[in-house]
Amino acid sequence: MKHHLKLDPKALFVLLALLTFAASAFIRIRIGQKNQHQQVSGSIGYEPDVILDAGHGGMDGGAVAQSGQTEKELNLLIAQKSRMLLKLMGVDCVMTRDSDISLDYEEGASVRQNKQNDLRARVKVAERFPESCLISIHMNQFSQTKYHGAQVFYGKAPEGQTLAQYMQDAFRQALDPENDRKIKPSPDGVYLMKNVTAPAVIAECGFLSNPEEAEKLGQDPYQTKASLAIVSSYLRFAGEKEETK
Repeated sequence: MKHHLKLDPKALFVLLALLTFAASAFIRIRIGQKNQHQQVSGSIGYEPDVILDAGHGGMDGGAVAQSGQTEKELNLLIAQKSRMLLKLMGVDCVMTRDSDISLDYEEGASVRQNKQNDLRARVKVAERFPESCLISIHMNQFSQTKYHGAQVFYGKAPEGQTLAQYMQDAFRQALDPENDRKIKPSPDGVYLMKNVTAPAVIAECGFLSNPEEAEKLGQDPYQTKASLAIVSSYLRFAGEKEETK
């Protein structure tokens, strides 16, 4: 792992906010360009610091807001913004997907089989880079519309809990100071978290079932703030990890 900038959390967040403001046009342009994919396919010749996993994709849309906006597209937008910010800070990262696809999609296979193929493919990416931190980006959904707020879940590696706490704190600071949600271990049924041994978190960036929050999540500035929270928490985590070596 590279040496990362070590700052206190508030200073780090402010620095990233300034960088984000300066680079916002650049980020939008790069994300809008086609054929600039950096998702993993074949050997990339190095061990990235971070694997960004945009949840769902392709035939699997994930949660859907009342407006019709899908989780898969929001996950990808936030993952792409996070990648650009990480690269601005000198952090090597790869994405499990950088377009609207299901990984290892098999024509003619059942929906269930293709979903299993997709999850296994994501695990394989993590297995190829066992020293890389995995950040899986998602949106939440519930039957009642009143629930809202970002929440972070962590995998079985002990360090994942630390990253999750830093990310939860950053989401609170960036998106909603009144968010009192706590980090939790990932439920046993989450295949990706169950099968990844490296530090790993699921960042549920908000509830698409809450109309007000869903509207915010669909806006570019809010997505950038969510990305800012993800990146600043990773840099804090990586900086403190290096200090203990």
